[in-house]
Amino acid sequence: MKNPLQSLRKRLTRLRRFPVLGKHEGATFLLDPQNWTDNRVLARVPYEKAQFDFAKAEIARRGIDLVIDIGANFGLYAVVLGRLKEVREVLAFEPVTRNYNQLAANIFANRLDGKITAYRLALSDQAEAARTIFMDPQSTNLARLDVATADRPSDVFTQSETIAVARFDDLFAFEGRRAFVKIDVEGEAERCLLGMEHFLTRNKGVVQIEVSDCEPGVPAIMERFGWKLLRVLHLDHQFAKD
Repeated sequence: MKNPLQSLRKRLTRLRRFPVLGKHEGATFLLDPQNWTDNRVLARVPYEKAQFDFAKAEIARRGIDLVIDIGANFGLYAVVLGRLKEVREVLAFEPVTRNYNQLAANIFANRLDGKITAYRLALSDQAEAARTIFMDPQSTNLARLDVATADRPSDVFTQSETIAVARFDDLFAFEGRRAFVKIDVEGEAERCLLGMEHFLTRNKGVVQIEVSDCEPGVPAIMERFGWKLLRVLHLDHQFAKD
């Protein structure tokens, strides 16, 4: 059931034309009132609270000190989790220029320049120097490499740009680390995981993956790499390896 007060706050927030500062989970964010996720954060609508509670508890319980945010958007997970005292290092990947610039601003706004490293890259199972990504200008967190598998009409993706794509295992060779990994890559989760085989087989911790209907192979891939499914929360599948 819709909350009338929350709906009113979202509509009033959308009347603001320029980016403004807002708070979420104790962190400060530069947000665009016209953008879908930003609008909800600014309007103080509960957003992924259960996921954040889970992440914080698991980071503390498992002694996790590395966070990897794949599909970081404006940095909600990277910044909120990067502020935790247990976390020493955060890698954030965001290919869309607008989102990446906002991510960089939010890293600076929270004085996390020494802890978070941002990469303007998409991650997949093959490296590509130039690939087209398509965006819905009203909700830039829904940028997709393949609009044919989207759960909304393809004609809403009216903007596009050329990005670089990399394999995680070509960039890093972590071993024996305890990490929290968040993957939200709009239909590319299976390919992203296949490009992380070395990391996933040689490290432990927790992985949270947004899984859409076009990605039925995600649980099998994670099981093959030694990860156990803990629970499913909406579209988010949460796995662990001890």
